[in-house]
Amino acid sequence: MFLVFFLVVYGILTWGLIFVAQQSLNHAAQEGARMALQWQGANAMGPRALRARAEALRQLSWVQSMGNADAAIAVCGANGLLQGEGACSGAALDPDQIEVLVRYPYLAGPLVPVLPGVLPWLPAQLTARASVRLGGPVAGG
Repeated sequence: MFLVFFLVVYGILTWGLIFVAQQSLNHAAQEGARMALQWQGANAMGPRALRARAEALRQLSWVQSMGNADAAIAVCGANGLLQGEGACSGAALDPDQIEVLVRYPYLAGPLVPVLPGVLPWLPAQLTARASVRLGGPVAGG
């Protein structure tokens, strides 16, 4: 009876933290994209992308520290990767659009220790994506 109770509690804890981490990735991507909207003193994509990536990293700090793995954050424009690491989504972006992609390798850094035999049921990677239109022609996109 204890084994069944333990497995149920373990499953609830594991999947609950996976859902919370996924929502944190969504929030980080959205906040990163929102940060790109803030005025940077120039109308170039580079400074906007740098701020977007920094904000996404800041929002993900608890996931990275608890899971002990690094998230990959890519900030992309119409011409491809502007800042960060990883690949862009491949979605066609307008010249005044920025996309923030956040990927966390869950199996490399699970938030709860993994029990033997449970690995196939866990996601290999958590991913979130957000994009924002900057509202006009932007240099450096």
